[in-house]
Amino acid sequence: MTQRVGIAPQHEVTKAQHREWAAKLWKRMDRDNSGSLEHHEMMCDEFQSAMRSVISPVTAGQSLGNYGRAELNSSQCLKFCMKMADKNNDGVLDFEEFDRFWRVLRRHRRNPDLVFTMYDLDQGNSLDREELTEIFRYFLGHKPTREELEHEWLKMDVDGKIL
Repeated sequence: MTQRVGIAPQHEVTKAQHREWAAKLWKRMDRDNSGSLEHHEMMCDEFQSAMRSVISPVTAGQSLGNYGRAELNSSQCLKFCMKMADKNNDGVLDFEEFDRFWRVLRRHRRNPDLVFTMYDLDQGNSLDREELTEIFRYFLGHKPTREELEHEWLKMDVDGKIL
């Protein structure tokens, strides 16, 4: 059984397959055919689906019940990604920046800064248990049990200071 390019683990995606995947995604997102993507063009379902297929291939394409885009900070995530991808700081992405961004993301799917940006929903510069629960749902495809959540919570709270 062959997996779709956007879902396959990194070691299974060749450079050519990635480039083809990125070109198809680019074509869907560059709706005005300007040859560049602005922030508002990237705030779309295609971007969200691509993010999920690259950083969480385990859950890509799955319906996660009540999971929805409102449960992650899409706006902050996109700002973070634009900053990461826009190498010449002109406020838009050309195809090479776009392609490079997705290749880097494939190699570093669990970028802690990106994950934090996605799930610091209240932008309080910390994660609470509800936000950690959403990280579980996004990356593992299920809501954690109380025991799983407490175990992960305690691993993060090494000083025992988080309430």
